[in-house]
Amino acid sequence: MNNVSNDTINSAANTAQSTTERLANRANDAVNSARSTVQDGIDNVTDRASAAADWASDRYDDLGGMSGIARSGLEYMRSYPYVALGAALVIGFLIGRSAKS
Repeated sequence: MNNVSNDTINSAANTAQSTTERLANRANDAVNSARSTVQDGIDNVTDRASAAADWASDRYDDLGGMSGIARSGLEYMRSYPYVALGAALVIGFLIGRSAKS
């Protein structure tokens, strides 16, 4: 009876191991498929973002770049960021108040 019990236990252990390996392989395949799908999505978004950036750069170049006034304003904002932020808040507040009226 001891041999029958050992054979039964070994058979059950082999079946469990085989089942576990099959499930692990299926899970691995599912993870690889999901990874591929996500990577394809990332590649698609990257391609579209790159195309949009190229388009925007071309339009900027078509317009002749930044005007002198815009360049001066940008330099001022970089030199005095808190003043520029405060001015933007005041302007936004005034526009909001005038829109309410």
